[in-house]
Amino acid sequence: MEHVVPIALLTSALTAAATAAPVKVPFTGVPETYLSFEIEGFAGSWVLQSANADFVRYVSDGFRLDLRLERRGSQTIVHFDLRPEDGQGLRVRSYGAKVVLPQAGLHAVMVPNQHKIARLLDYWGEHHKWPENFPLYRNLTSEEFKQAAPTNAEAPFILITDDRGQNRAAVGWAAAERGTTLEGKVEGSNYVLTLDRREDVPLPPGGGALQDALVFDTTLQPWMTAEEAYARTFDRYNGRKHDPVPAWTSEPVYCTWYCYGDKIDQEGVLKIARKCKELGFGTILIDAGWDCRTGGGYIDWENGILGDYIARPERFPDMPGLVKQIHDMGLRVMLWCAPFWEGKKSIAYRTKTSSWHMRDSEGSEMHELCPRHPEVRKHLFERFAWIAKTYDIDGMWIDAADAVRGVCYADHPHVDRAMGPAFVDCIKAARDGLRSVKPDAATEARVMHANLNTKMAFDMVQPSDAPQSYEILRLAGIHLRPWAYDLHVKNDPMYWTKKTDGATVGKFLATMVCNGVPALSVDYLTAPDEHCRITKAWLAFYREHKDTLLKGKFSLFGADFGSPDMMILGTSEAVVYLKNPATSEVELPRRVNRIILLNCTSSDEVRLKIAHAPARARMTAYNPDWSQAGEPAVLDAGVVSARIPQGGAAIVTAK
Repeated sequence: MEHVVPIALLTSALTAAATAAPVKVPFTGVPETYLSFEIEGFAGSWVLQSANADFVRYVSDGFRLDLRLERRGSQTIVHFDLRPEDGQGLRVRSYGAKVVLPQAGLHAVMVPNQHKIARLLDYWGEHHKWPENFPLYRNLTSEEFKQAAPTNAEAPFILITDDRGQNRAAVGWAAAERGTTLEGKVEGSNYVLTLDRREDVPLPPGGGALQDALVFDTTLQPWMTAEEAYARTFDRYNGRKHDPVPAWTSEPVYCTWYCYGDKIDQEGVLKIARKCKELGFGTILIDAGWDCRTGGGYIDWENGILGDYIARPERFPDMPGLVKQIHDMGLRVMLWCAPFWEGKKSIAYRTKTSSWHMRDSEGSEMHELCPRHPEVRKHLFERFAWIAKTYDIDGMWIDAADAVRGVCYADHPHVDRAMGPAFVDCIKAARDGLRSVKPDAATEARVMHANLNTKMAFDMVQPSDAPQSYEILRLAGIHLRPWAYDLHVKNDPMYWTKKTDGATVGKFLATMVCNGVPALSVDYLTAPDEHCRITKAWLAFYREHKDTLLKGKFSLFGADFGSPDMMILGTSEAVVYLKNPATSEVELPRRVNRIILLNCTSSDEVRLKIAHAPARARMTAYNPDWSQAGEPAVLDAGVVSARIPQGGAAIVTAK
């Protein structure tokens, strides 16, 4: 008992919502935390029954609440088990945690941030440009935030850093697929976090025990390390181990969307595929437009035919033949889809699925199939198996699933599962359908519906739309890495115009290779020869250094943690991405044979010191197309003071 802080039960007035008085977590080594439960038919206070250093039990009105402490690495985990006694049922409408953190040492909320970065697309739509100097973090801790985190949008996790990007406080729920609202606000000298969980049906299913765990990490360490540790604990808690990702998904991807939109046809796709083979791509993604009319048919609810997955015969008269021709080039083929969207003129809607659609609270029919309808999971499995068998494609790019709302008000039948797990079941069914025909088929998705809750259904994940901004995509890609540690990460396909200068093209491509699997959507059939030459050179660089770029140790450093420089440390080489001209030192953790500097700063002059560089080294600079820029220079004691072209690179080796 000497290790247990005295129990503090709050005595605020109970509300009509039957919320039991919050319980203060009593364990040492845990931030000040209160748990609350909204239980149907219960509004009492918890009474302490027993306690020791790592376990406490409360009882009240026929219910029992156990808290158990676990320490694992840098984490402290508080498990709870809430259950009825004497065979009663349990129906929990919501539960939550309130965590009180002293403001001292706190600087910025780093996570959650996927939604904020993804919605920069709205900024672009309004201003026709991307914001400048957008930071990696969400907000400073002098500011408040509130973020919905349903299963198809965000993980139930908050992480706060100091002013150098080091973790100061991380906390998240462990149980998957439960909607959460995340909030942070200033209260006096504290920054108070709340993580409230609620689904569209009471928890737990069947009325048995309700279990979850809060994962805390206050160790001073790089924030990405703390978030990855949380992601691994989350996966372990939920019994998840991702299948091996198909090897071919590491191939560079060409996407038809940004350069051609939905105005695509069989002849055009075949032409660009031939060009892509020449440049060094390995996969062709045929994006929206292949199975619906051009000019926005993919989002036409009233008159569209989306949902049949039938290639438009007037533009794709022989989709299986097209796929075979691309396969014969040695390339893989993926198709775009939005599995929950259906048009009212589709065969599926007119003959089968019209009663399966979601309805809002006013009874209006919605674009999306309801994941909780008993037939939807089977329907998706069968349709995706049909796609794989009919077209012999290698994978599907799954879009628009974050549009599915958290509650369906339709009077059709619903499975006895909340919306969160039902949604994941449907996404998994689509993937399983593909793999029932092609065992190495892959699925890919973007944030927000690609996240820690749903990643088991995907092999590749990417940021949301920001094709013309390599910096926004870079920051968004950084946020993917900690939770997608067992998947392939890649870019949203990058795009630039024909007027873009070579240095900027080089910066796009240098960013691309450091962000995971390359992906581009440039019209190379009409692009300047310079752009094609630079692209081919960088794709060759990616292939030569793929093992380092995809499997190396990724870390952040530099003068500005809000827009950091990056390093990927491989077995015998390091790739260093320079963003900030003010960065004066590259701190390699150990000596390597080759150091590759990628200059994405705003200056052609690079001045810095490389720790653990060879005492005497040779440095050769390269232009954006990887042609040599000038004569090699000699470096003493790792001091670099030389011209490295913007969008280009330099390679440092022992002399």
